[in-house]
Amino acid sequence: MEYKIKDTSIYYEIHGEGKPVICIHGYTVDHNLMKSCLEPVFKDEKTPYKRIYIDLPGMGKSKAAPWLKNADIMLDILLDFINYVTDGENFLLAAESYGCYLSMGILKKISHQTDGIFFLAPCIISDYTKRNLPLESTVYSEKITDSVEFEEEIKEFGEMAVIITNNTWTDYKNNILPSIKSADKNFLAFYRENGYGFSFEDDFESLVYSKPSAIITGRQDDSVGYKDMLRLLDNFPRAGFSILDGAGHNLQIEQPELFREHFRNWLKRTRY
Repeated sequence: MEYKIKDTSIYYEIHGEGKPVICIHGYTVDHNLMKSCLEPVFKDEKTPYKRIYIDLPGMGKSKAAPWLKNADIMLDILLDFINYVTDGENFLLAAESYGCYLSMGILKKISHQTDGIFFLAPCIISDYTKRNLPLESTVYSEKITDSVEFEEEIKEFGEMAVIITNNTWTDYKNNILPSIKSADKNFLAFYRENGYGFSFEDDFESLVYSKPSAIITGRQDDSVGYKDMLRLLDNFPRAGFSILDGAGHNLQIEQPELFREHFRNWLKRTRY
């Protein structure tokens, strides 16, 4: 499906009926990252949920636009889309990495319309040089056996993964790598350089959110870390906060069982 806004369009998918769950992926990837890790949980849920997976502009099947110059504008697009797709109904919010950063803006603007948030490897500080990050490390590695055509991609995967196995590589290859290759690299480079952060990022310090929340981070995540989000934990009085060992920025494929259990628990708590 497509949502038209000005001269561009936003691609999204809806699966199921019931309570809306807006699912927002991170930077350079697309909705398949969220769908691949969340659908295995939802298929076992007895409570009905309407899962709404979006491709952010310039990623996946959503087109970029010259006027989309910064995160404030990106947030406006998301707010318009949410209003359209929910028709004012309250919703749950599940996000990953930069999607969490954008979600902080959503909470600032319309927290009253949300009934809970789930943050996966959240990005909270836009400036990479100001993030509190652990040193790069690999916890476990085995030789990847795949076609020679993926030699360069396997090398790049090995440089960022914490758990390097054929299983984690296959998940990455199927659900993350295609979106990275198809992203609008020129747009993303310009956006990253000129408008990646909100004009109101400092307001994160005073944002308080009191509905059921889950924040899942990787102990070895050298992309966004875990300490910056941990510093804001008191701002989320109903949040469970987990730091998973043996997990980097793609912790949903490195610790899938733990990830799914945390997500199930969060869904349960939003029904209290």
